[in-house]
Amino acid sequence: MRAYRYVALPVLALGLAAYAACTSDSFGVVVPNFDAASIDAPTSDTGPLADSGPDVVEGDAAGCPGDPAVTRLCSEQCTDISTSKANCGGCGSACVDGVKGASTCAASACTCATGNYCPTTGCVDFATSLTDCGACGNACETGATCTSGVCLKSVAQAGVNCALAVAVTSTTIAWSDFCSGPAVKGCPLTGCVGTPTTLIAYLGGRTRYGIASATSGGTGYIFTTDNNYSQGLSRVDTAGAGYAEWGSAQDNAGPIASDGTTIVFADQGATYRAVAGTSGVTKVMNIGGAHSGFLNGPPIATVAIDAASLFVATPTSIYRCAVGGTCTGTPAADPTLLSAALSKVLAISSDGTKVYASGGTDFNYVPGVTETIYSVPVAGGTPTAEVQLSPAADGGGTHLGLIATSKALYWGSLDGGLYRCDKANCSATKTAIVPSAKVYGLAQDANYIYWINHVTGAAMRTPKI
Repeated sequence: MRAYRYVALPVLALGLAAYAACTSDSFGVVVPNFDAASIDAPTSDTGPLADSGPDVVEGDAAGCPGDPAVTRLCSEQCTDISTSKANCGGCGSACVDGVKGASTCAASACTCATGNYCPTTGCVDFATSLTDCGACGNACETGATCTSGVCLKSVAQAGVNCALAVAVTSTTIAWSDFCSGPAVKGCPLTGCVGTPTTLIAYLGGRTRYGIASATSGGTGYIFTTDNNYSQGLSRVDTAGAGYAEWGSAQDNAGPIASDGTTIVFADQGATYRAVAGTSGVTKVMNIGGAHSGFLNGPPIATVAIDAASLFVATPTSIYRCAVGGTCTGTPAADPTLLSAALSKVLAISSDGTKVYASGGTDFNYVPGVTETIYSVPVAGGTPTAEVQLSPAADGGGTHLGLIATSKALYWGSLDGGLYRCDKANCSATKTAIVPSAKVYGLAQDANYIYWINHVTGAAMRTPKI
């Protein structure tokens, strides 16, 4: 801004002149001595005073010596904002120190000799910081750790190293325990350090295989399948009360999935639907899979559910039926055949737009098998290879869990651990969350991914991205 200063107006000059010319008459009255000529004479405006240069404004480069690209007036001092710790990149933009030491300003950006810089916490270590785990502002929940830039929390710290599958309600994490009978056990989501609660005790000859959760009337329930008994589906509440046989004459039932209200599961010859608050099951597809024991391949067909559809996958194909429908016609036409071009499918998941399937896994659980995760549109079509997984680096091998969220894919590997990628570009973004965990099964709620770490015997969770 340029400052201009003007002389007094002519009227003001006239008044001052008149005042100066005042005299007293013989009666002591002060009478102005008007000069008609001076009144009538025009006055001249001298115009603006000479410009003394631009005003210097806080944050402006003008008036300061040095490179105008990086020099600014800050607190009445000409400052190099490319190196000033108190004014890094702009006046008042101060770099702060942190737990990893002092910060500096270089090239107009705050930086750290050790660690990563965050505007509010200064120099931190993204790999371990509980306030900035993996990124600035990504705070871990109470009781969690930051491990390699990922927030991890142990929900059950011991006694779950024989789990086959896991499920969660709003209050409880539960798992099918293959060693204790088998039985179904659980812990509050707030965590348990000691012995987990037995929700369903061992009943002679019964193998609790799959597990899922659903809610009815505000109460959370755990549903479990039995692959060694003709009563294929059972239900219990999260306190271990109200046990009931929900199925009827399903043979060697195994995989199970839930959308929170509706349950879908399969036995060796068909796929069934159940509802959390209504006893009984309905056959929805005449598609299942041969089964000769959990560890002696191939397992029965795997299942998934989204808001609109139920899905069942055999080792080579994926089929779809409406959530409330009955699709018991010829398998190639009813239900809808989405794809028959897959190989050795073991895990599937739907995000409502695509069905994702792991393929290439050896059903005899031989470690070290290269695997591919495919996607197929829910309307059907040619499979697309989303990512190929090598066993050593990114969780190829045998998968007993696959979850598709709105942004990411998560998978667990018996050969490795827990992994994740961004769906927009899975191949370029695959990440090991926990590289050595031997994950059996995955579960999710609105905020977290849950899994069983068979190396440590703990039930774990990590925030979704």
